[in-house]
Amino acid sequence: MKNSTLKLSFAGIFIIALAFVGNMFAQTAGTLTFSFTTAFSGGFSPKHIIAIWIEDSSAKWVKTKLINAKDQIYLLPVWAGKSQSNTVDATTGATAPLHSKRTIIWNGTNVAGNLVADGAYKVWVELAWGNNTETEKKSTSYSFTKGANSFTSAPANTSNFTSITLDWTPIITSAEDISQNSDIAVYPNPTNGLINVDFKKSIS
Repeated sequence: MKNSTLKLSFAGIFIIALAFVGNMFAQTAGTLTFSFTTAFSGGFSPKHIIAIWIEDSSAKWVKTKLINAKDQIYLLPVWAGKSQSNTVDATTGATAPLHSKRTIIWNGTNVAGNLVADGAYKVWVELAWGNNTETEKKSTSYSFTKGANSFTSAPANTSNFTSITLDWTPIITSAEDISQNSDIAVYPNPTNGLINVDFKKSIS
């Protein structure tokens, strides 16, 4: 088929552009980097089990990022209940032997591999260093915003978690990149109210 040219009113193209931009930024690609160091004593310390996962603003589990538990998942009831023990795409392993710095990177997708909507999210950590689920475990969360803007946070240290940092870095396709698309020509510029959109590639 021959190349196609559409004539649209300025209002029409503006509405299309707004819809396009809105859809583009509603699910911003990017990465969250979350780091912290464990700290605790008692139980079978320094050995411990740990889970890290992502939840959305409605407290719905999105994806597990790390799990060190092996046969002791029963000591991580919060994670197990929310995730149904799903470890797809997670880093997994046996009981961690020592206190250490942990870093996870989340690419903004859910367990199905789909990019999730922008908005408020939480990264959760559940930690256990003994068999007493009342006094030898801790679960906590840290909030961040996934979107078109960068986000950085350094929450205060606690008795169990120190040196905490969260960094969301978006990947944005700029308007300039879109306007320079060699497969589409928009003219005239400036316009008197009508605009031509020339699709240089064939429409099949």
